[in-house]
Amino acid sequence: MEIFVRSEIAEGVGRITLNRPDKRNALRRDFIEQLTAAISALKSDETLRVLVLQAKGPVFCAGMDLSQMQDRA
Repeated sequence: MEIFVRSEIAEGVGRITLNRPDKRNALRRDFIEQLTAAISALKSDETLRVLVLQAKGPVFCAGMDLSQMQDRA
């Protein structure tokens, strides 16, 4: 399984990094599942004071990955 989302917390600051720069961080179903899991894990940490959402690469997020839509009617 590819890891599209990285998360960490240090000194009350949580960071979630979108990590699919080769596809301009376009969202896929598994990407969204990883993002949701990362948010859930960090929000249960009582030391969290602030959450930073960031991305690797030149684009924050290009939106939905349209290649997944080709198989749908």
